[in-house]
Amino acid sequence: MFGTWILCGLLSAVFIFQIAVFLMNPSYRGSVSKQIEEKTHSGKVYDRVVNGLIPRTRREKSYFVATALAAGICEEIVFRGFLLYVLRRIFPELPPFLLAALAGVCFGAAHFYQGIKGVIKTGLLGILFGFLYISTGSLYLCMAVHFLFDISAAFLCEEDKYEV
Repeated sequence: MFGTWILCGLLSAVFIFQIAVFLMNPSYRGSVSKQIEEKTHSGKVYDRVVNGLIPRTRREKSYFVATALAAGICEEIVFRGFLLYVLRRIFPELPPFLLAALAGVCFGAAHFYQGIKGVIKTGLLGILFGFLYISTGSLYLCMAVHFLFDISAAFLCEEDKYEV
């Protein structure tokens, strides 16, 4: 339980650090933007899909903030709140952390459009969020960390000079 708190704290620190470094270091910002563009055109499913979702214009970034907030709230309600409740009713004999892991696997599967790499990454993150929810009994911290994770992607690409 304590390990989950530490891991979430570390992840949050990484997300905040990533945002801060991106905003303060133009050369880092340029190199990350270039890497993302190269990966987007690499042909790999994960890179094409996920990097294609990263906002690049000011307008896209403003919509992305709203989307990240909605995803953080709604996905936590659905996968940690509702799904864990249903799984607990269906499998009352299973320990809570196993139920959280099962819900995390379902969360990963819901991101199948990202390919197998995306399913694995989001599944692991979903398991972590499930453990956080089980250890705190509250969705609020899960929503906050989820939002931080999602919103950090808004800072990965430099803004396009010419918006379409």
